[in-house]
Amino acid sequence: MCVSQAIRQAKIADMATGIDGVPHEIVYLAEEHETWRRIMTQLSPLWDRSVAPELHEARANLALPTSAIPQLSLVTERLSSLTGFRYRSVAGTVPGHDFFGALSQRVFLSTQFIREAYDLDYTPQPDVVHEVGGHAASLATPQLAELHQLAGRASVAVPTMLPQIASVFWYTVEFGVIRAGTGWKAYGAGLLSSPGELAWFTEHAAVRRLSIADMIGTTYDIDSYQPVLFGADSLDHVLDIVGAFYLNLIDNNPAANT
Repeated sequence: MCVSQAIRQAKIADMATGIDGVPHEIVYLAEEHETWRRIMTQLSPLWDRSVAPELHEARANLALPTSAIPQLSLVTERLSSLTGFRYRSVAGTVPGHDFFGALSQRVFLSTQFIREAYDLDYTPQPDVVHEVGGHAASLATPQLAELHQLAGRASVAVPTMLPQIASVFWYTVEFGVIRAGTGWKAYGAGLLSSPGELAWFTEHAAVRRLSIADMIGTTYDIDSYQPVLFGADSLDHVLDIVGAFYLNLIDNNPAANT
């Protein structure tokens, strides 16, 4: 990352207000809006080919701008009327217990800076392209909004299970696929927001049958495209299997329901 971009990202990160604060409105630079526009333009035909139909409907319902970076206040306004989720701003990656704890309250913690212009295809950095361009559509999809919150509630119920919860979350909400028509279609936010990986996974990723045990037992690398994905028959199938896993943790810990 160039020095000037690092300084810019740090400046925006310093404006984060956390889970209890209303996010600041960011005055984005013209080149930052242009990076967003270029990525959204690249993603459009890839979504048409490789994204689950429910996510198309969710994106249409959100109607976020594609030529300028949406403010988190706008994302919250649109989401709250659809699934009750709100966005709050953070400086960068937060500890797992904070991230999942916020999800239990239907709060999504998001950065507000954007990746560099040469990093369009993929970056492990949690920028607005991933967290708004990817997760917002997920959070506007009822089954996936429910999975976000259930993962959070499960983490609160059984903190010692956070690594396992995070693995299941990774292979579903972040990198999940479902069977639609004759092929696999993405619903995971990591795929939805990556022009490079969304184009890559259909030809190169090995898709295994959705299995809680296998997802927990399969390691992953956030710095690379995912060579192994887990596929389900539908989003309802994902909610049935994964939701049951989370609910079992919740129901067996009464403190989670207080």
